[in-house]
Amino acid sequence: MEGPGKGSALASKKNLKIIQKGECRNPSGTKEPKEVREMKNRNKTLLVILIDRYINMPVKKLNEFFYDPKTKTFDLLVIKTLTEGIKKGDPARFSFLLDRLVGKVTEVKDITIDAPRSSIEDYLQALLAKNTIEGEVVKSDESDS
Repeated sequence: MEGPGKGSALASKKNLKIIQKGECRNPSGTKEPKEVREMKNRNKTLLVILIDRYINMPVKKLNEFFYDPKTKTFDLLVIKTLTEGIKKGDPARFSFLLDRLVGKVTEVKDITIDAPRSSIEDYLQALLAKNTIEGEVVKSDESDS
């Protein structure tokens, strides 16, 4: 192809725009049809209901549902995830199900301090000794107010 005609590489390069730092070209995200959004919400709700139904069920009963030809596909998916998790001892499967049923646990942070453990224990013992007389706890003035 020669020249900047429709579909040529030269025309395509001329139409390119540089994205500025912090600029968002699609702020509203992908346009998803309303029906798809509604279907996702229904399936999320159904997944929680099914997990709740099957999570406390004995394995024998789960197997009965699994091999019943009337069991729906979505039910089979949840049952299979549960039974495979049990058979293989796979915590990832249970994490997936529990995250959907209960919600994800917020990230736990480990807080450490620079003081050696013995100094903390000494401090706590001194504090306890200060508020006790012969093994009995004495109420401090702060708790009376």
